[in-house]
Amino acid sequence: MMQGYFIDHLGKEALESFVYKGEDKSLIYKYVLSPLAEFLVNRCTPRHIAPNTITALAMAIMTASFINIWYWLPVLVTRQDETIEAPLWIFFAHGVAMLVYQTMDNMDGKQARRTRSSSPLGLLFDHGCDAINTPMSCISWIATMGLISQGGWRNDAVIGGAFFSAIFPFYLGTWEEYYTGALVLPVFNGPSEGLLLGAATFILTSVKGTDWWQTTSVVDFLLFGENMHSVTNCEALLIISVLVALREVFVRIFAICKGYGIYCLINLLPLVILFSCAMKVISKHDFFHQNSRLYLNLVGVLFLEAVTALMLDHMTHTKFCAFRLILVPLVIFSLIIDGVDNDTLHSFLLIYTVGVSTFVVFKMRIIVHEICAALSINCFKIKSDFTSKND
Repeated sequence: MMQGYFIDHLGKEALESFVYKGEDKSLIYKYVLSPLAEFLVNRCTPRHIAPNTITALAMAIMTASFINIWYWLPVLVTRQDETIEAPLWIFFAHGVAMLVYQTMDNMDGKQARRTRSSSPLGLLFDHGCDAINTPMSCISWIATMGLISQGGWRNDAVIGGAFFSAIFPFYLGTWEEYYTGALVLPVFNGPSEGLLLGAATFILTSVKGTDWWQTTSVVDFLLFGENMHSVTNCEALLIISVLVALREVFVRIFAICKGYGIYCLINLLPLVILFSCAMKVISKHDFFHQNSRLYLNLVGVLFLEAVTALMLDHMTHTKFCAFRLILVPLVIFSLIIDGVDNDTLHSFLLIYTVGVSTFVVFKMRIIVHEICAALSINCFKIKSDFTSKND
């Protein structure tokens, strides 16, 4: 009888009988992205390549590009007296990396079906990598916008809006799947249109430069020069993104509450805590300026922990615990931020981030090991008769 840290014998039985149900209603996915991935899998991918290997390689490409932008743009919001110049090629490279990631993310599932190696592990592995990539791409996008610290609320709104439009639809989609058993992506969604627009944003930046996002050229053109509030190109893009995300969030919340009761909202608590604490810290400009990447990286790791826990509980038919102890230090940090000096806050944040990241890495490793043991599979090796056949 199996009794692991995260999967017991009942979880093992649930994993063995688990069947993924999902649908992507995007027309771009149906007519462009899916056929492209199908072609690359059938014509260019050997059968012995495990689907998780494709996923891991895609994640490695995105991580390398994220680190590259981090190197050239160490702060997300520059001060008036600071000059940080980054070569334009890093934005083009990141845009291409996003397109490659999107294509490979579509390929892994098709490779799994092709080799008859689909499993709950593959779904969790793919979902986990998407949960890592979502905040990483959001942070890189914020760095690309050329934000200049002016002590006002507009930069706070841009950063908060960027995170809202990235993590809320992702978490809500997983939350909905937890109750309905199916992941249904709308006609306009993050994995398809969202990544394409994100890639276009980075490629456009490689041509126009980061300063272009702080001009009002696009809004001035659309409003025939009547841009009374001086809405920048960056802010205009954020307004559209937030409105699209809000629509998806409200549709999912309404559907789940109608079908399963308002009590379901309790499982949104980790997301609400993450976003609320983040907005509190972002508003403390002097501290956030020096620690913006460290703090948002922490939020990204905590988001990964919560959303993968929700996904695992869905697959193992386990009750999700919305009150996550790992978030307690984050709440404490947000409460004391106004009364503690920045050096102490930095030390607290650094220790917390390193500790949480270490915990999450080991947790993910244990979960992968336990799923492999439960299903008698290997994460990066196909257990199939296809491995002995030639392409």
